[in-house]
Amino acid sequence: MMNDPRSAGRVGASPRLLLLLSLILLLACGKGSEKGPSSPSSESAPTASASSPEAAAPAANPEQEAFDSLVSTIEAQRFDDAAAEAQRFLEKYPSSAKRAQVLYIRGRGLVSAGKHDDGIAILRDMVAKYPKDENTPFAAFYAAQGEYMKAYTPLSEYKIELDQALPQFQKAHDAFQEVARSYATDKEVSIRAQLLVAQTLFDMRRREEALAGFQEYLKKEPQGIYAGQALFQTGALLAELERNEEARVAFARVIKDFPGTEEASTSVDRITELDLIGKSMPGIQVVRWIVGGLRPEQWNGKVVVVTFWNTWCSHCQHDMPKIDALYRRLSSPDLVMIGITDNTKGQNDDRVRAFVDAKHLTFPIGIDNHGATNGRYAVSRIPATAIIDREGIVRWRNSGTLLDEALIERFLKPRANADAPPAHGRRRGDGHAPEGGNAS
Repeated sequence: MMNDPRSAGRVGASPRLLLLLSLILLLACGKGSEKGPSSPSSESAPTASASSPEAAAPAANPEQEAFDSLVSTIEAQRFDDAAAEAQRFLEKYPSSAKRAQVLYIRGRGLVSAGKHDDGIAILRDMVAKYPKDENTPFAAFYAAQGEYMKAYTPLSEYKIELDQALPQFQKAHDAFQEVARSYATDKEVSIRAQLLVAQTLFDMRRREEALAGFQEYLKKEPQGIYAGQALFQTGALLAELERNEEARVAFARVIKDFPGTEEASTSVDRITELDLIGKSMPGIQVVRWIVGGLRPEQWNGKVVVVTFWNTWCSHCQHDMPKIDALYRRLSSPDLVMIGITDNTKGQNDDRVRAFVDAKHLTFPIGIDNHGATNGRYAVSRIPATAIIDREGIVRWRNSGTLLDEALIERFLKPRANADAPPAHGRRRGDGHAPEGGNAS
C-alpha cells in the first residue's frame, strides 16, 4: 500500500489504480482462467497515512474509535457499510475536526457501491466546502470516477449501447481533465486523472487520442506504477489501428518489463493472435453443423469471417445477433461467415440450438472438433474473429466486438487480378474437412 508521508490527515493515498481493459473494445469472456477487467470502484480503499497519530497510537476516545472503525470498513471495501457508518459519524459528531475526511469516505463509499449520483453530490460538496483539505484532490477524482461509472455500469451490463453512453463518457472525460488541471501539483492525483482521460477516450473509440494519452504517460513515467497497464493499452490500441508490428513491440515490452503481471500474461495471448496475420488460413475442423453446412471448397476464393463464441459468454450473447445482422445486410456471394463454438462449461448441442433459435442466427454455426480450431486461431478470449482474404491469408485477428460492416467491406473489394491463383498454391482448408459429421 502506498503511504502518503506528507500529511497525518490525508486518507486519499491508495493502492495501484486498475485501469479498465476496454469496456467494449477489449472486454471478452475468458476461454480459460483469464479474468475480466477490474473496475476502478473495486480497488482497495485509502487509509490514513502511516505517519498519522491515529495509526501510531490506540484510539483515545469514542470519536477516534468511531473514525478508526470507519477507516477499517472502507479499507475492507465494504462500501455500503462505510457510507452508512460515515453518515452515523457525521450525525453523532457534527463538529468533528475529521468532518472533511468522513465526507470524503462517505462520498467514495457511495460511488463505489454504485450510488453514483449521491456519492458525486457529497464529494463535490466536500470539495466546495473544504478546498484546502488534503483529501480534496482525491474527492474531485472520485467524483469524476462516479461520472465514468454512470456510463460504464449500464454499458457493461448491456443495458445501453455505446452511442447512448457517449454523452456520459464525454462528461466523465471533461471531469477527469478538470481534475488533472486543477490539481496539477498533486502528481498522484493528476496522473490518475490523465490516465482516466486516455481510458475514457479509448472507451469512446477515439483511438488516436487515447493512444497519444497513454504514450504521453509512458514518456513521463516509463516505470511508473501504472506503466504496465498503460503499455498494454498502447499495444491494444495499436492492434485495433492495425499497426500490428508496433503492437507486437508494445506487448513484448510488457512481457519483458512487467513479468508476472496479468498484463504480461495477456500480452502473450495478444502476440499469438498477431502472429496469425499474414499467414495462410488455419484449417477449420467441425464435427457437425448446427446451422447450415460448408465444405472447404465452398469458401475457396472468398472472404471468410470466422467468429468463435460460446453460449455461456455474456459478450457473445450480446454480439452474436449483431454479427448475424452484418451477415444478412452484406449478403454477398463473395463472403462466407462462420460461427465456431466448442462444448465447454456445460454447453451442449441442445443449448447451442436453443441459443441459435432465441437469437435468430442464420449464418453457419459449427461445433469445433474438441477445440482444435480454437487452438489454431489462438482463441483465448471470446468473441474472437479472424478475417481471411480471397487468397487465403489471415488479414485481421481481434475481438469480435470490433467487427463492423466497413471492416468487412474493405476485404470484399474486387481483387486487382481476379484470376490470380490462391496464395502458396494451395486451396484453403485442404486437409481440414469437417470430421465426424456431415460437411454439407
